[in-house]
Amino acid sequence: MAFLCRTALRQQSFRPFLSHSQPLRRLASATKPLKATAAAIQEVSHDDASTSFFPGEYPGPSLKTSLPGPQTKSAMLELHQVFDTRSLNMVADYRKSFGNYIADLDGNVYLDVYAQIASIPLGYNNPHLAEIS
Repeated sequence: MAFLCRTALRQQSFRPFLSHSQPLRRLASATKPLKATAAAIQEVSHDDASTSFFPGEYPGPSLKTSLPGPQTKSAMLELHQVFDTRSLNMVADYRKSFGNYIADLDGNVYLDVYAQIASIPLGYNNPHLAEIS
């Protein structure tokens, strides 16, 4: 909390918000929504957290081969003929990817915590989207 107060006092954008007489009290009142959110997160039971949004979703990540696997290495060599693959570490198989999990060509399944850098927040092969499309 002290770090937040020091940082807020240094930043010009917070100076009008903070009066010189009561900066800590005003900053503490501004953090009440954050405290409420943290309390709500703590109230979620472990049973709720383990429930999947997608029926049939992978139970968790699984590795079947070394990384990258043989099929991925082969695909990387083929792709290297047309573009630079030095930064490539996997080749996704979107047909096998489901929910929050992305699969590679070798059948390895990874938890995609970034959701393709937030471009698919509804999950891979979302059955609800497939139903309405």
